[in-house]
Amino acid sequence: MPVEDEQKTTQNVPTSENEFFIDPSNARTKINPSVKKRNEEQTAGTGLPWYKQNPLLLGVFVTIALFMALSLILFAVILNFNSKEETNDRNPTASATPKTTPTTTTSTPTPESSPAESPVDTANTPQLAFWLNIQKMKDGETDGMVFKASGNETFSKGDKFQFNFKSTSGGFFYLFSEGVNDRGEVTFYILFLTPKQNNGKAETSMNSQTSSGWNTFGGIAGKEIVWLIWTNENNLNLEGAKTMAFSGEGEIKDSAIRENLRAFLKAESNNQPTVSKDSNSGDTLLRPQGKVLVYRLELEHK
Repeated sequence: MPVEDEQKTTQNVPTSENEFFIDPSNARTKINPSVKKRNEEQTAGTGLPWYKQNPLLLGVFVTIALFMALSLILFAVILNFNSKEETNDRNPTASATPKTTPTTTTSTPTPESSPAESPVDTANTPQLAFWLNIQKMKDGETDGMVFKASGNETFSKGDKFQFNFKSTSGGFFYLFSEGVNDRGEVTFYILFLTPKQNNGKAETSMNSQTSSGWNTFGGIAGKEIVWLIWTNENNLNLEGAKTMAFSGEGEIKDSAIRENLRAFLKAESNNQPTVSKDSNSGDTLLRPQGKVLVYRLELEHK
């Protein structure tokens, strides 16, 4: 009996090698506690954090994180650089103006604020229209009817022409031709006005039509340079040239007055008028940039 009890005791005590044992108290199969503990330790690993258990995986995560951080920094630098480039393109003076001197920036004129480049206010700017009447001539006799021309056509020697112009605003009209006289000098001749036209006064009223006298294409074939001038107020240089031409049979013979007129034309030619065509009448339409309009026209004849 003692031996038999000892054997039973031995059979009911779990060993470290058996995973299951029979518990006679409740007649159920139970897991060996030592095996259970070992399984729990294996399931939980060694009890260390995951990044210590898997150093290789940790290295991969760290590398990815660093790569993403560097990518974000590089993207921010590129975005900031492009933003500065776009700002400099919109304001060319910004890159050349020191940031520590804001007063320099405000005093430096930009292209947008330049008066010379300001758009013309067509609502309040006078509009001038001009056209030519042409009478073809043959053997000293008229050849056909008078017709209207723009001045861009080619005419013949002996043909006659007449200028016509009007303005939506009152002002002063002058018309000079530039050429070489019989002394070989480059000079000016007045085409409008004459002492008999408009009582010798250059001033005209609003929307009134003004016409020059009839003139003839002569001399060698080439181009006749004509200067059309309008001012909104009396100009002493132009009045002096007109008076000298009246006394010189149409030519400005005084060299000083010629040079004054030439300097005036050169200076005012920098402000070119806007040029367009009237689709109905064919007239050339001019809008001045300021208080003076100077328009150079070349009349070609053969």
